[in-house]
Amino acid sequence: MSQQFRVLMVEDNASDTELIVRELKRAGMRCDAHRVETAVEFRRELDEYQPHVILSDFSMPKFHSSLSPVPSAKKTPFARCKAGQ
Repeated sequence: MSQQFRVLMVEDNASDTELIVRELKRAGMRCDAHRVETAVEFRRELDEYQPHVILSDFSMPKFHSSLSPVPSAKKTPFARCKAGQ
């Protein structure tokens, strides 16, 4: 059985996370997602969960400025996205 793709979601809305994960699975991806809302949670999950990719809510600008000092975040592919509307 193939390994699941680990996705770290920086998202303040659980419904948006569910929507994005549902669309990834509809596209045929086997994925497991963890959602974080704070920089503290982000740093912890980055180390413990070791995601393959980081998907971030496009509308969390204050959060994004706190990511730059995290060296391991720079090694992980990062994309901003917007769910809904």
